[in-house]
This record gives sequence, C-alpha cells and structure tokens, in this order.
Amino acid sequence: MTSYLEEYAADNSEKLKELNFYFRSVLSRVNRARTAKNRIFTFLEKEGRKNIESAETVSKILDDLSATTAIQDKAKCINIISELKMIYPQLNVHLQLIS
Repeated sequence: MTSYLEEYAADNSEKLKELNFYFRSVLSRVNRARTAKNRIFTFLEKEGRKNIESAETVSKILDDLSATTAIQDKAKCINIISELKMIYPQLNVHLQLIS
C-alpha cells in the first residue's frame, strides 16, 4: 500500500484525510512494519509542507500518535510537527516550541 501513496494521495488533502485510519493503524503498530512506517513518515512530512490543509491533517495524525508511540516514532512525530509549525505558525498543535 505504501508504494501507492504517491499515486493516490499526493497533492490531494482530501485523499490525505481519507487515509487517516490507514496512517494511524500502520504507525501505531509496535515493533512491526518499520519499512511501511518510514515510508509513511516521509510521505506525511512531504505532504504536510505543501499547504496548510495538508499540514493540519498531518499534524493532527502525528499529534495524537506522539502521545502513544514508541520513542523512535515519537521523536519522528515531534520533528515533523515542529517543522510544520515553523512553516505554518498558525497551525494548532499541542506541541509547544521553546527556542
């Protein structure tokens, strides 16, 4: 499925929202699907940068997951959220950036 993300959902914030359950189900797996997780993180990071709507969808997914995932994935979630927050300061996330 992850190989089809670029074809199916790239540049389409509505498709990104439709895949919310898929993203959450793969990213919440413990000690499994590392390749799929890495591809999804890369895809979400790239899509989140494109526009505010996509950034909101991506940050919501990752914001929720960052509270429950393993340390490695939590760090990735926080990095992506903080990057999106710097690009879009108006983004509403629970993460509080301290300089």
